[in-house]
Amino acid sequence: MKKLIVLLLALSVVGIAVMAQDAAAAPAPTLKLSGYLDTGLTYAKVGSADDAVAQWGNDSATNGRFQINGSYTNGDYGVNFRLRVQPSNGFSASSSPNAVFLRRGYGWTNLFGGMAMIQAGKLGDYTWSGANGNYWNSFGNFDGPVGIQLQIKPIDGLNFGIFVPVAQTSAPMTLSDTFGSSALGLNYTMKDTFNVQFGYQMMPDTKAGADTTSSSLYLAAGGELSSATVAYYDGAGVLVPGPLVANTVYTKVVTTAGAVATKNNSSLWFGGQILAVPKLTLDFEGQVSALGASDKGSFFVFENVAYDLAPLNVSMQMSQEMFNASSDKAQLEFNPTVDYALSDSINAGVTGDIAMKDSKTGYDFGPYAKFVTNKNSFVKIGVSYAAGDYTVGDGLVVFYTPGDWTPISDSITSAYLDFVWNF
Repeated sequence: MKKLIVLLLALSVVGIAVMAQDAAAAPAPTLKLSGYLDTGLTYAKVGSADDAVAQWGNDSATNGRFQINGSYTNGDYGVNFRLRVQPSNGFSASSSPNAVFLRRGYGWTNLFGGMAMIQAGKLGDYTWSGANGNYWNSFGNFDGPVGIQLQIKPIDGLNFGIFVPVAQTSAPMTLSDTFGSSALGLNYTMKDTFNVQFGYQMMPDTKAGADTTSSSLYLAAGGELSSATVAYYDGAGVLVPGPLVANTVYTKVVTTAGAVATKNNSSLWFGGQILAVPKLTLDFEGQVSALGASDKGSFFVFENVAYDLAPLNVSMQMSQEMFNASSDKAQLEFNPTVDYALSDSINAGVTGDIAMKDSKTGYDFGPYAKFVTNKNSFVKIGVSYAAGDYTVGDGLVVFYTPGDWTPISDSITSAYLDFVWNF
């Protein structure tokens, strides 16, 4: 009996020790908060017009941005959020009331020992995005859309799945259109060698909408004619082909054509990075839009090549876009940058932008200096000069998405002072 009691006590001690080890192995819940502030000012002089000074956050390419990020993790589930303040008129009382908004807010959970993950809410995911979401275009990112995303991770380095959007209450969609607006994505990474991304964004067919009409009383100026879209009726309700009699009241009926049916307006995206060459950065991403339409859409490709010759770094970002419509011409862009580290906290460089479209060319270029104030914060100043037929973006801010081309008739001289704090 005594031996039995000793054995039971020993087993109890072992059981308690095992339970304690399991409890110690389970990670404790964590709550993390971080933030970002970008503000500054810009100066611009366009041709002979008066110069202008305004608030501007060069890093975020907005009138200013402040955001708080939060994440709560408890084992295999958690929640993330991003609260953003991005005023339309800078940080002032006259800013839009929508300046404060929830950029991200979603929950997630791992399933089957981490072989799958579900995220739901207003997402902030770049897993399947071209070039891993490192650039402005970031085709295939789900940063902001509301919906449900399923990621499947059967082997190390492979991630694929589906994103299903959820419409807002004010504009609900049918079940078929909901799944018809889904996206399929894939990312495969071979460690220290390369990664590739592919995706297919579905788009439901649009149906031909019915024509709508509106009528109102109309005092004729004299000479007007009825047409297929505008018709005039006299007091007896009889159509008057025209010409109308001046200073006579008619009933004017305007017909607005319904939406035109389109088929297969879906798009494909792709991207990748070469990781095998030390000090070399080689990334690319692209998109083929409006797959089923011969009169619209385009094929867009973006590349980034950089080489680290510390303390010197040289890079070239390029884009090419070819359009399906014969009336649209191909457009090309080149964005070279040379950056030199003067010290651990000071960088200086020159960057430029050359844009070519429809036998016309535009360019801008200018120097900058960046002063790192702590690990994640900096102050940056720069000037630029733009001339020619086109400028892309806002004075060497960032590499812009396709279609963001601004024809110019006068040269533009600009400068900026930017403050960025991360905490």
